[in-house]
Amino acid sequence: MNFNMSKCLEAFSLALDFAEMDYLKVTMHHSRRVAYISLNIGRAMNFSDEEIKDLYALSLLHDNGLTLAGLKLKKLDLMESLPEHCIEGEKNLKFIPLYKRRENIILYHHENYDGTGLFKISREDIPIFSQIIHLADSIDVNFNLPQLESTKRIEVEQYVVRNKNEFFAPAVVDAFLSFSHKERFWADLSFYNVTEVLNRIAPQITYEYLWEEIIPISDTFMKIIDSKSKFTYRHSTGITEKIEIMSDFYGFNTEKKFKLHIAANLHDLGKLYIPNSILEKPDKLDTFEFDEIKKHTYFTRLALDKIPGFEDISGWAANHHEKLNGRGYPESLTAEALDFESRLMGVIDIYQALTEERPYRKGLSHKETMKTIHSMANGDFIDNQIARDVDNVIGDGIKDKDG
Repeated sequence: MNFNMSKCLEAFSLALDFAEMDYLKVTMHHSRRVAYISLNIGRAMNFSDEEIKDLYALSLLHDNGLTLAGLKLKKLDLMESLPEHCIEGEKNLKFIPLYKRRENIILYHHENYDGTGLFKISREDIPIFSQIIHLADSIDVNFNLPQLESTKRIEVEQYVVRNKNEFFAPAVVDAFLSFSHKERFWADLSFYNVTEVLNRIAPQITYEYLWEEIIPISDTFMKIIDSKSKFTYRHSTGITEKIEIMSDFYGFNTEKKFKLHIAANLHDLGKLYIPNSILEKPDKLDTFEFDEIKKHTYFTRLALDKIPGFEDISGWAANHHEKLNGRGYPESLTAEALDFESRLMGVIDIYQALTEERPYRKGLSHKETMKTIHSMANGDFIDNQIARDVDNVIGDGIKDKDG
């Protein structure tokens, strides 16, 4: 399979943007603007094509450790989270393909050139990619670039020059100043469709991949997704495990098993959009909050639809809250429009959710869970046969485990 990694990165960075907005209170498209500025700096420094491709990937994913940092710290205090999200972000990138092994780029992307950063390393000990991302990130965090008035552009340049040799490496500053006078640079940053702007200059990254080689990439993002809340920490993992059990039971071919594994990993990608104040609310959600929760399936599809070859995966992942009677979301699909794999994903998602602890209740036993699931099946919400199969297959596994 010719796998378009550029589109994959675009999809995942869209989801990460939501987490950045929730945790860091930055404006939408932070990671895209950081990537845009970084690419311009890299090209001004005459980076090779392969260096540009790796810089693009790393700048888009520079904040990928936010959710796990927040989970470890219980609450995400900005200053406390900086070293933790650098550490976790570096670990997460182990399975993200790059043209060359790039160590410590994410770990050191908040380091200052003079050694006053988080880990106290300085000058040439800081990887050049980290130095570039640091400058780009600092500009976007400190200035409202989408709404920056033309008279304020000089303030950005003054900020960069003022911090040359202290926060920022002189070579990176010089590269930035070589194009910061151009009207198009600022117009791109303020254009409402940042994705279109970035796609114009972004490198095309493709790999010849087997489906099984894409699984570790999806595993990485499953970890990022589930880390959004302590109450969802093993949610996608649990669904993936049960999808694999049911795939074996139904005798699916290898390709379908791999695709379902990826869909299960990524089905809640849109949960990164949902604020933790809603995900972890201890009381019943009000109408607005529940409407916000329901949007996560929409954003899952919006992200995954960007990846060529993911058509089945996108549908199976995004349809997990659809119901046979048309009372699900986000599209109110009916039985005729829901294939077997989407129905299976829906039943497994309900099973996993009911057996997990939530802010407002304890997790249910298999017997209690199946009572609810059979009731939903009898009401034409979910597939009756799949409900019976899950009861038998998953139930037998639980009995075997309990002895």
